[in-house]
Amino acid sequence: MLGIAYGRLLPTPAAAWDVYMLFGPNATWSKSGVPKPDYWMHQLGGVTAAPRHDGGVFAGQTQKLLDETR
Repeated sequence: MLGIAYGRLLPTPAAAWDVYMLFGPNATWSKSGVPKPDYWMHQLGGVTAAPRHDGGVFAGQTQKLLDETR
């Protein structure tokens, strides 16, 4: 179910799987839907709306988001 909800929110061709998402402190999980991530990467074919997963880049984006919330 979560993959389907994110497949609709993120520009992926089907259910969102093999996606890595970061959420800031203002993300709200409600009954009306899932929150949009502040940053995401993927390992899906044909997706160009976000970068392919790279652990170093993802770690950097995680640190950036943490620094912004302090």
